[in-house]
Amino acid sequence: MCLPTDEGGLGLRSLVKLNEASNLKLAWDLLSSSDSWAILMRQRVMRKHKIINHYIFSSIWSSVKSEMPSVLANSSWCLGNGKDISSWYDNWCGAPLFSSFTDLTSIKDQNVSSIIVNGNWDFSKADTIIPPYMQVQISKCHIPIEPLQDRRVWSHSQFGDLSTKLVYEFKRLNGNRKEWWRWIWAKSIPPSRSCLVWRILHRKVPTDEQWRRRNFSMASKCGLCCAAEETDQHLFFDCDYASYLWKWLQNILNLPFPISGWPDIWSICKRPFLPNAK
Repeated sequence: MCLPTDEGGLGLRSLVKLNEASNLKLAWDLLSSSDSWAILMRQRVMRKHKIINHYIFSSIWSSVKSEMPSVLANSSWCLGNGKDISSWYDNWCGAPLFSSFTDLTSIKDQNVSSIIVNGNWDFSKADTIIPPYMQVQISKCHIPIEPLQDRRVWSHSQFGDLSTKLVYEFKRLNGNRKEWWRWIWAKSIPPSRSCLVWRILHRKVPTDEQWRRRNFSMASKCGLCCAAEETDQHLFFDCDYASYLWKWLQNILNLPFPISGWPDIWSICKRPFLPNAK
């Protein structure tokens, strides 16, 4: 239900996913915003560019701390002046440098700006000896000519910005695109009829068959022909009344095949009719 119409849903948004998306967006703002509240929170929850593990009393932090790993895993740094980027623990030139370093105890963290001198890399200024292969990796990073501010960018965004829409698309469950969505949700069809067809396709119409699936013990009989049990297939296709209507439509459209199920209806929709005829 809480999927876009082209993925078989009703186009509604899940409140659970909206809440998760809001928390992720708040975590993003906490890490990347220059507002006073974000600066204050970073001073409280970060130590040497790392997220704290101990408890602090904060209504904001209790909501967003579970989303911090997602933000860090799906974002990276765009190098500016290097003053806000940890040279070892932030992912500013690929994976964080510490992940490929053998002796972690010898690492003395410092900002990237400390190894930039006059717009060039100067590895002699590093407090920790940087191996040659890391120097090659770092040298591939472009240093801006103008002293720009360091910027955190979202990996799944074209321009690096993170909007509420992008956050929700990231958090929601993605379904497969359905072929039939454009036929039942056409502008020429009243929404009430489109919704009814959607309910039939998802077996949400309260027929006797559906009640039995929910463990209701009951006798079942079609209320139209009184000749068979009331199932979705019988009520909409096999019943004498339904068959009469489908045969009438078959004659109107000059169809060479009978209509006995949804595959036949989709075959009709694929035929070159005018949009209003569908």
